[in-house]
Amino acid sequence: MTTELHNTNVNMEGLLEVLGKNLYSTPNVAIRELVQNAHDACIRRKLEDNPDVALEIRISVDKKSNHLIIQDNGSGLTRDEVLQFLATILSTTDGLFMKALN
Repeated sequence: MTTELHNTNVNMEGLLEVLGKNLYSTPNVAIRELVQNAHDACIRRKLEDNPDVALEIRISVDKKSNHLIIQDNGSGLTRDEVLQFLATILSTTDGLFMKALN
C-alpha cells in the first residue's frame, strides 16, 4: 500500500461549528464521530490488510496548544475517497465546510 501524506491548515473551531450545527446535533457528537471514524479505520485495516495487527486508538489532550488529539493505526482513505467524502460534505452543508477551512 502506498501512503501519500498531505498537510492542511484547518480552522478547527470553524470546522467543529459547521459539523456541530449542520451535520451533528452538537460539537460533542462531532467528536464522538471522529472517534468512531478511528475505530472504523482500524476495522478496515484488519479486514483488508492484516487480521493479526494490534489495533490502537489513542486520545490525548495538548493543553498548551488547546488540541484534542485522536490517533489510530488503522487504514487511511485513498485520495479518491477523500475527494468523494469532501464533495459529499460540501453538497450537504452548502459550502459552509469551505468557510471553516479558511
